Amino acid sequence: MDTKDLTSTPTPSWFETDRQGVLRSLHWEQPPLPLKPGQSIAPLFEEAPHQLSNLFSQLSTRNQVSLALPCRRKLLLLRCKKTDSDALRWEVESSVQADPFVGRSEETAQIRECLTAMDNCLSYLLENSLETSFEQDMASNALNRCQLLMKHCLNMERYHELIHGEYQPKLQRMNLRSFLNYLSQELARDSRCSQVKAFASRENIVIQGDPAALLEIILNILTNSLEFSPADAPVSIRLEKQDSFAVFRISDEGNGLPGGDVTQALTPYYSRKPENGQRAGLGLGLTNAYLLCQALGGNILISSKENHGTTVLLRFPICGETDVGGEEMGSRDYYSDLLQRGHFGPIQVFLSALGPAGKTKS
Repeated sequence: MDTKDLTSTPTPSWFETDRQGVLRSLHWEQPPLPLKPGQSIAPLFEEAPHQLSNLFSQLSTRNQVSLALPCRRKLLLLRCKKTDSDALRWEVESSVQADPFVGRSEETAQIRECLTAMDNCLSYLLENSLETSFEQDMASNALNRCQLLMKHCLNMERYHELIHGEYQPKLQRMNLRSFLNYLSQELARDSRCSQVKAFASRENIVIQGDPAALLEIILNILTNSLEFSPADAPVSIRLEKQDSFAVFRISDEGNGLPGGDVTQALTPYYSRKPENGQRAGLGLGLTNAYLLCQALGGNILISSKENHGTTVLLRFPICGETDVGGEEMGSRDYYSDLLQRGHFGPIQVFLSALGPAGKTKS
């Protein structure tokens, strides 16, 4: 199966600016707003002003930065590169329909408060006053629904942070072998993940990463793999070292993407899950995984064939011996303490999206 970058579709659109963002030349047939040489490109960033300052900050230490920029009801996927001529080359990777919920992080925060209050009430009932199995099942189902709504809220909030440049990863040295062992151990506790198998390299692989963000990326991809795979079809996570990169390879033998179209899968709120019913999808999982991966300095590649499965590669640069990043956080106990958050911990919220335990997929 050939592996393609999510944004590998060829495009002739690009423009060039100086190091201050003043346009020098334009090779973009249909820009979302008028642009002329000699003008600043700041108007492109009017819906996400943090993105421009963050980009210039990142370019002080990196030669290339990728970003997703909301502009005039479009989501522009841009790649900015330094050139030898003391300029910046901006490549327009692709453009997808923008998110109708842009700017609504305040609403998602309010919903989260309500869901947290519901969680506290349900937890109290489950632990103290429910005597019959019927009452316990009712409370457990309500908690499961509450967790699923929380997943939607967290995805909406994260998407808003990413496209507006408000997300700042908390980077630290991560031992990926121990991280994968922790994740594998947690998933093995639940029958809904029995088909997931993890395989880690024998050598320790260390990156500069954000444990919570990396867990979010992998769980978003696993959600799709499990939702669109038969109950007995294997789903694998492999940790490999390829040259100077750490690579997570997540493979399934499920339905694959229609026509193998990975660009459509990036579209915010695009979902192939049912439009009705408790398990309806929000359509931000893969979009957020891509944007988070870019924010962590990595990249995500995908190959998919309809009715034959999907493979996703997550690539992150490995830390050199001289890299500075503080203490290496590597034990499974460390990750468990960091990432567990009660009923709304990332593992619990991920499991809620898979449906009630013991449910057989059709």
